[in-house]
Amino acid sequence: MAVETITPGEIHKHARQWEHTALTTELLLACGVVVLSILGIAGVFPTYLAAVAVIFLVLGVLFAVRLRFFESLCGSRAFEK
Repeated sequence: MAVETITPGEIHKHARQWEHTALTTELLLACGVVVLSILGIAGVFPTYLAAVAVIFLVLGVLFAVRLRFFESLCGSRAFEK
């Protein structure tokens, strides 16, 4: 079995892809929180939608923390050159 060598350029490419995926996920979760909050304010299952919105909010924060940890683990930010 051969061992593949990973170049710094490939690491940079994967870090950029991961950052894009994480930011897109955060954006979708934030939009979900806004929509659920508006529906809850409008009176459509306010307690259930508030609970789901809080779960989405916590997931968004966890993705943000995971992204920052990944950046510190790699030693540099993916978009800075």
